[in-house]
Amino acid sequence: MPLPNFLIIGAPKAGTTSLYRYLEQHPQVYVSSLKEPHFFSFGEMDPADPAAFIPPRAIRTARAYDRLFNGVRGETAVGEASTTYLASRRAADRIAQRLPGARLIAVLRQPAERAYSSYLMHRQLFGEEAPTFEAALEKEQYAIDRGIRPRLRYRSTGYYYQHLSYYYGLFPKEQVRVLLHEDLRDRPLETLKEIFGFLQVDDAFVPDVSLKYNVSGIPRNSAVTWLLRAVHPLRPHLVSLLPARMVSGVGQALLKTPRLEPETRATLCAHFRDEILKLQELVHRDLSHWLK
Repeated sequence: MPLPNFLIIGAPKAGTTSLYRYLEQHPQVYVSSLKEPHFFSFGEMDPADPAAFIPPRAIRTARAYDRLFNGVRGETAVGEASTTYLASRRAADRIAQRLPGARLIAVLRQPAERAYSSYLMHRQLFGEEAPTFEAALEKEQYAIDRGIRPRLRYRSTGYYYQHLSYYYGLFPKEQVRVLLHEDLRDRPLETLKEIFGFLQVDDAFVPDVSLKYNVSGIPRNSAVTWLLRAVHPLRPHLVSLLPARMVSGVGQALLKTPRLEPETRATLCAHFRDEILKLQELVHRDLSHWLK
């Protein structure tokens, strides 16, 4: 039975859904129909573990995970995408044990922007009760200060240097490819050509990159809030049945994206400054624009 030879490991709200959808178009690439199986983060975990917070749709057994790849028909690159993997040392350890030769793709986004986008998504779909992003950050810090693992990790997910350093301790650097959110946004075809080469598939293939996926925002009214949350459990099935252009257009029409307050952004940029400076040395990318 084929097993994955590549994984998109995160980060959340950095462009992983778009990358997944673009890779899905390539005839030599197979991605599991379920995005976010989260198996290496939560599979075979004791639900009673206080650190569990297991997503409802997470794949829990190795047998169920293997079945995600029953449809492989000779594709060169076989993979899946789960955004919890990057920040999870448990996932990193389990991937290294079961898939030591896998190629790993991390997509990173300026951490203040990523955290805010995550907050908007949780307001949109998961009933985040904090009325503002600033209140959500305070709630997260309150839990951390008391030794409690926060259920929603807006700030702590952005410690990319720490997360990637752990992966680099388990995998050769040539097996890890790091992209930036702006790579996919500003030069998607060039970036995908590089990723196709990394996955050892035909890099002359040109995917349709005209659509935006998994856009975050605040529902425009209470009726839209109810609709989005009611539909969310069925979302993977609806996405597979509806044309991608319709899914993308409906999502953008129903949502509005309020601005991240400049003071909050500045505070977070200062918080992440040392982390960003170490990260740019690790991945050999100029990240000075992330500090502004």
